[in-house]
Amino acid sequence: MRKERLFWFSVIFSLAFILFFPMVFAGQIANWYAVADWELEVCQKWGGTGTEEGSVSGRFRAQTDIVQSTTITLQARKTLPPQTTPQDVTYELAWYVEPAFASIAFNLYLKGPPNLLVANGTADFQAPSSGYWSGDLPGNYSEAILNYGTADSLIVPIICVNCG
Repeated sequence: MRKERLFWFSVIFSLAFILFFPMVFAGQIANWYAVADWELEVCQKWGGTGTEEGSVSGRFRAQTDIVQSTTITLQARKTLPPQTTPQDVTYELAWYVEPAFASIAFNLYLKGPPNLLVANGTADFQAPSSGYWSGDLPGNYSEAILNYGTADSLIVPIICVNCG
């Protein structure tokens, strides 16, 4: 009885695989609904291609191989005060750190002079770390730096929201 069930399961599975496998690669299943114009617009504008307005790429300073096994993102922006009021510049940073294997410590800085430590923490593959920081500061910081592991860094430029 058991061998008979296994036989029929194998037959059904094989037929399903033979029938549906070509459709997946032919795009017949992948295009299962009509894509709306607004969906295309969202994907084109915010899909992460690196070509949308305001998009920038950072750079890595890697001394170890941990960079290949770590998911990291860092975003940084600043907003200048109105011309009529002498105020500090508002800086905002958001980050996500998820190592694939071991726990890693990280430090987040605004590049000075002097460098300003904004946040630090530890991320683990079962407990990734994410956060947001905002502060009004004097000075003109141009880059955000996320140091992680023992010697690796992600460095991104700080985008000015209203520099015009």
